[in-house]
Amino acid sequence: MKVSVIGLGKAGLPLAAVIADNGIEVRGIDVSKERVDLINKGINPIPEEPELGDILKKYGGNRLKAFNDYSSIKECSAHIVIVPLFIDENKKPDLSMIKSASKKLAVNIKDDDLVVLETTVPPETTERLVKSILDKSGKKYYLAYSPERIMTGYSISRYREFPKVVGGVDEESGKKAYELYSKFCKKVNLVSNASDCAEAIKARLYGPSEEVTL
Repeated sequence: MKVSVIGLGKAGLPLAAVIADNGIEVRGIDVSKERVDLINKGINPIPEEPELGDILKKYGGNRLKAFNDYSSIKECSAHIVIVPLFIDENKKPDLSMIKSASKKLAVNIKDDDLVVLETTVPPETTERLVKSILDKSGKKYYLAYSPERIMTGYSISRYREFPKVVGGVDEESGKKAYELYSKFCKKVNLVSNASDCAEAIKARLYGPSEEVTL
């Protein structure tokens, strides 16, 4: 199988590296041309992640390829979205990057593809916002949420060693996400739904779910 990772920042690139290190081909997407070029040359753009450098030397540009263009993900059957989310001084989330990534995914996903959101978001973002955008694709797809749990400098080891939690918008989506993460995470816990992941595992940083605007 091939997996796309949308967003190759301090959370997304270590995730992509761990997936590649477990024998899975990865297609990474990032807005930065400079970062894409470095990754494809096997150069670590996040020096504070020491283990990352060794993995990129092995797989950068081959098993882990980076692109600016979303069309490269069409050959992938699973897609993990881990783009940044910023909040303003009033703690109101800016979901524009998630909306943009979801719209581009909607154009490129195929029937039976799996989409997983990892960005820390307000409760119900997966089920209300991302799903509403992907539904416009007209494809039959699976959708889940898995909260990222990283610490800069230790991200690789955390993906390898910490329990991972996944939850789907429906039972089949949850099972698909569980199967995916079990390929590269030591332990995976499947919860009943995506909202349980957002509400029970990650703190409510953004207030009530009404702040998720479509």
